[in-house]
Amino acid sequence: MNLAPAAGQDHRRVLDRAADTLGGLTRGYVSAENIQLAVRHAGQGHGLPLVMLSPAPGSVTWFQPLLRRLAESRPVVGIDLPGCGDSDAFARGRTSVERMAQAAVAAMD
Repeated sequence: MNLAPAAGQDHRRVLDRAADTLGGLTRGYVSAENIQLAVRHAGQGHGLPLVMLSPAPGSVTWFQPLLRRLAESRPVVGIDLPGCGDSDAFARGRTSVERMAQAAVAAMD
């Protein structure tokens, strides 16, 4: 997962992994669908990665205790959907469930 900002997307500061690791949870941003999505990840190991999406509206910060617990046995990634939590929103009138799903899939690439 690339946590570097996209070209022209310098309005978000990419958080230093070492500086923003809290209790095994790391925060950062990924570029998807021309916006920045906030991600949190934890866990190591060989298990199949688990992806948790934020509720809309909401943030994966609500799931941090669960995310940390699940990360004891596998890698876990939490993604704030567009316009939710710390993620950028789509331009006005451009939000749809389909676009939110496309952004989440793009963030996982």
